[in-house]
Amino acid sequence: MAKIARHAGHSSRVTAVATTVVDGRPVAVTGGWDKSVRVWDLTTGHQIGKTPCGSST
Repeated sequence: MAKIARHAGHSSRVTAVATTVVDGRPVAVTGGWDKSVRVWDLTTGHQIGKTPCGSST
């Protein structure tokens, strides 16, 4: 069975998840109600990137 991990980072609900491999490293990209997109290293479980998105108006 696959290992399930919980990653803390978003301050609200996560509404989108995608997985891919970047430079040989498995990553997940998540987006949520906190208007951010985060990139996670699935080997270490650490967040490796964050981009704010959406409009503040």
